[in-house]
Amino acid sequence: MDEAWTSGLAAALAGTLRELSSTVGAQPVLRIAIDCHPWHGSLHLSVLSKQAADDDPLLLEPEEMDGWDHSDCARELPTWTQACERLGAQLQAAYQQAEDPSTAARIALRDCAAACDDQRVQEALSSWQLATDFRFTVTHPDDDEELYPPTRRKNAE
Repeated sequence: MDEAWTSGLAAALAGTLRELSSTVGAQPVLRIAIDCHPWHGSLHLSVLSKQAADDDPLLLEPEEMDGWDHSDCARELPTWTQACERLGAQLQAAYQQAEDPSTAARIALRDCAAACDDQRVQEALSSWQLATDFRFTVTHPDDDEELYPPTRRKNAE
């Protein structure tokens, strides 16, 4: 993926977080996840409230994201769905055309993490109630490797 793709995801994420701030963001939030599957071209946004995690600590495990109280919570918001349709198609094409799909997937996930770290996203979170131990999470769906916080891209990639 490239900087334009990451910027597009950051813009969609920031807009979506602003839309969700008065509902999902009105309660203390522990995690916000971007669930990225490059081979399908899919991007999902999920939120775990502090209360849900306190009630069921197993929800903190990456494979339990579907059980979060706000799993795939942006699926009906045009800000998210329209951007992710375009971004997802680019994501899937890059994955399918890559000489090394595993590396392409890891780069895509790293770029999702970079989008979470974008200033527009951080500003959009200012109206959310965040738990003191809040963080974003971008986890590789095959091996549960955590890719947030982002690392800098090497020029060779």
